[in-house]
Amino acid sequence: MPSVEDQITKAIGAHGQWKFRLVDAIGKGTSEFDPNNVQVDNKCEFGIWLHQEISPVDKSNSHYRTVVALHAKFHKLAAAILREAVNGQADKARKMIAPGSDYAQLSTEMTLTLMAWKKELALSA
Repeated sequence: MPSVEDQITKAIGAHGQWKFRLVDAIGKGTSEFDPNNVQVDNKCEFGIWLHQEISPVDKSNSHYRTVVALHAKFHKLAAAILREAVNGQADKARKMIAPGSDYAQLSTEMTLTLMAWKKELALSA
């Protein structure tokens, strides 16, 4: 099983990919992803790990609850943007993903929290 640090590194990359997927969906007006599935935070690889596979020790880390909450918000917001994109509301979707948007702020906050968790783990090793 991958280490917590490996899971965090993969999560940062995977969630970073969502900006590209959303921009692509906005540009094309279509996506291979269904917004109803995207909004669920416990079906992606990281979400499965967070909700089902993480050890009780790692679950007790102070960053865990924050990451779970941010991850859930991220999925809901990504799904809302995707929904606008595939429903022909490209301008609205662009605004929702623009610098300074809730999405941009949430994405940054989640990445920084994940990095802080990973740094804490490295320092305690």
